[in-house]
Amino acid sequence: MRRLIDRHLPTRPSPIAPGAWAAWVVALAIGSLFPITSWTARGLDPLAFLTEPWPRWWTLSDVLLNVLAYVPFGLFGALATWPRAGARQSIVWTVVAGFTVSLSLEALQSWLPSRIPSRLDVLANGSGALIGAVAGALLAPRLIGQARLNAWFGRWFATGSYPGWLLLAAWILSQIAPQSRLFSAGEQQLPWSDLGNFNPMPYLAGITTGLTGLTAAALLESLTVIAALVAVMLIVTRCTRNPAPRAAIAGAVVVTALAGRSLLVGTLMPEGATDHWVSAGALGGLLCGALLALGASTLSERARRRALVAAVLTLLVTGPIKPELAFQNSAAMAWSTGSWRNVAGFQHGIASLWPALVLVWGLRRRL
Repeated sequence: MRRLIDRHLPTRPSPIAPGAWAAWVVALAIGSLFPITSWTARGLDPLAFLTEPWPRWWTLSDVLLNVLAYVPFGLFGALATWPRAGARQSIVWTVVAGFTVSLSLEALQSWLPSRIPSRLDVLANGSGALIGAVAGALLAPRLIGQARLNAWFGRWFATGSYPGWLLLAAWILSQIAPQSRLFSAGEQQLPWSDLGNFNPMPYLAGITTGLTGLTAAALLESLTVIAALVAVMLIVTRCTRNPAPRAAIAGAVVVTALAGRSLLVGTLMPEGATDHWVSAGALGGLLCGALLALGASTLSERARRRALVAAVLTLLVTGPIKPELAFQNSAAMAWSTGSWRNVAGFQHGIASLWPALVLVWGLRRRL
């Protein structure tokens, strides 16, 4: 196995894997400890769950989610430690790290009344880390250093653009959950969160009859979608070279986010409403946002940076304004309870942090 994996050692380690590994650890911590409130010292040994009987109630979906959650941990860990460590060593160290992180997070759940630590979760997490580590060790020669695939990526992708690609991946993950508005950047409880029921159209009806059919919810959703598409396009523009099909790449990112959200909500809701996001505001925002995003990608570097900041600030303002929608409330309830609770916490953390991370990245790097 070592001969097969290590015969083409790269000249340098991966520049993106360590950051991706660290980011995934933070995401796992958020998901495992969600909701991070009501910490209580109950006088229990935090490692007592290791000797307790096996849980009487568990589901296959819950075990699979715990396995899948640590597959990227193992993948990024193997890529981060290779080629400093050999293939076998990178697998061993990554799996040990996976069990350590999982055990630590399960122990911390002892102080959270809403969470129940379990050694079954630790075993599932460690299994996922093993699967990912083996995959990372096998893929490393093709992805890192002077490998052909890495050189091919270099034709389209700009040097030092790895943080931008991580932000795009995080955006896709932040959109899979049911939210009140398409492409909303989290739904934090901010002072203006209760404005969702406000409808300014009666005050504008005397100005023009063309606005009487609109609602505040549709306008806000269109604005949110436009801001998200512009932000995604500007990140793609910064991360790619001129020969790259930037519009196609940005479109693929958006389609992936829509597909993930549609499939997940279709699973959560008994009626399987995969087209739940289709509305007048969303469709109008997609059309106008696509045109504005293409135009923004042709601006100067300074103008693109300002446009990105404006788009993210718009998401921060419109995101917390949540209209009262029975369908979304029902989907959100199913998403935040049961076997999806860990994933919901993970997604909520990413969605909440994403605008701030984009602002930091956009202001520090030339666009």
